[in-house]
Amino acid sequence: MSTAPAPEPAPPVPAEVEPQRLHPLTPLFRGLGVALVVFFGILRDQITHPDFGFLGIAAGGVVVVGAGYGLGSWWFTRYRLTDDSLHIDTGLVMRRNRVLRYDRLQAVDVAQPLVPRIFGMAELRMDVAGGDKREGRLGYLRLPDAQALRARLLARAAGLHPDTPTAPERLLLAVPAGRILGATMSSSAVLGGLLAAVVYLAVTLKLGQPLAALAVVPWILGVVTPIVRNVTYLGQFELSASPDGLRIRRGLTSVEHQTLPPGRIQGLSIKQPLLWRTVGWFRVEVDVAGMSTKKKDGESAAVVVPVGTARDVATVTRHLFGTVDPFAVRRHPAPRQARWLRPIGARYCWWGLDDVVFVAAQGWLTRTISVVPHAKTQSVRAEQGPLQRLLGLADVIVDTPQGPVRAVAVHRDVAEAAAMVPAQVRRAHELAARATGDQWMRPAAPARPAGSAGPHADTGRRRGPSNSPQPPDIG
Repeated sequence: MSTAPAPEPAPPVPAEVEPQRLHPLTPLFRGLGVALVVFFGILRDQITHPDFGFLGIAAGGVVVVGAGYGLGSWWFTRYRLTDDSLHIDTGLVMRRNRVLRYDRLQAVDVAQPLVPRIFGMAELRMDVAGGDKREGRLGYLRLPDAQALRARLLARAAGLHPDTPTAPERLLLAVPAGRILGATMSSSAVLGGLLAAVVYLAVTLKLGQPLAALAVVPWILGVVTPIVRNVTYLGQFELSASPDGLRIRRGLTSVEHQTLPPGRIQGLSIKQPLLWRTVGWFRVEVDVAGMSTKKKDGESAAVVVPVGTARDVATVTRHLFGTVDPFAVRRHPAPRQARWLRPIGARYCWWGLDDVVFVAAQGWLTRTISVVPHAKTQSVRAEQGPLQRLLGLADVIVDTPQGPVRAVAVHRDVAEAAAMVPAQVRRAHELAARATGDQWMRPAAPARPAGSAGPHADTGRRRGPSNSPQPPDIG
């Protein structure tokens, strides 16, 4: 009598495919946030006629609801890594599975809000091409675990072995907290608010209205709050270079570790407000393809130098674009007739280029220098308003992905503008054909600038909404 062969045991599941839960303290952080929001909403309605008995009962109920929400959210949240993607399962009532492909990762950052930081916890934040920034959040984990998971994700995204250690880094610059405070205090909004408060206080006291003078308190608080928020958000700012991109560390209370991938920085903007010129300070922001650069706490996520010296600016541009010095390119000033449109600011309008970048400057109160590598040019176009048409002027715009960088050679002679457009297109095509993009830590095949089929000069209607202006006839 023959016996059926015993079934072969199932192959073991690789460790990184097994679903993992977040840290057990996660319910505390999630539930605490929900409880505080609900309780302050109740407290606001009771502020005029408080019922302490009701508030006590409400506080207990809020704690129970918050704890239940946090515990349920933690229990039903799991994540696992496969060969090609990160899977995140969430949902207490409605189950949801998010799949984040490694080859679509734009950035993997580590953030430590204040309360989780006290307990040594961190949140992983991932930017995915074409996705919502909220889709790629995984928190909370122990800080070493979050850093290890980040290194594993970056290695996967780069096509390297998952156990590849974190790439080394080299400090490029560190911004002292005192400089950030000084730059914030010297902003026009802060100085204007303080001056208005002083004038209001002096007038009310002069008129013998001391009670009216008390209204200046919330006024001053409204000025001081953005200062504190800005300093705490940008405090201990450090910028480092590594094979996986520019690394940014910032924050006094809540700490964030951000990485800007190599090859995805499409251009940079150098700004210098009026009051900063006396001390030689500059601010540098960048365009990053596929990454959200929306403002948070009054600050853009694309800031790489919140306030720095000319040496700091040169260090960043040299690291990003080689030996480029945007201050040293040969400048082409605006023609004389541009002064009819900008009597004072025309002298600050110029453009220039070298073998690597296109540079355009403008601005009187706040001077802005935009730097766009030829190889990253998305499109080139010329525009002409009615007054410019009368004066024989036109603007030449070198487009990059949507962001803080806007490279515009303003008020150029019509003949000059007509020659600039095809010349810039030709340079962009030549350098884009030779350029190689970076997929994290490994070079990719030669490709055109991200997000476009290639640089082009607009000959019809500008790409975009139907109400976009048509390029002028400057030929």
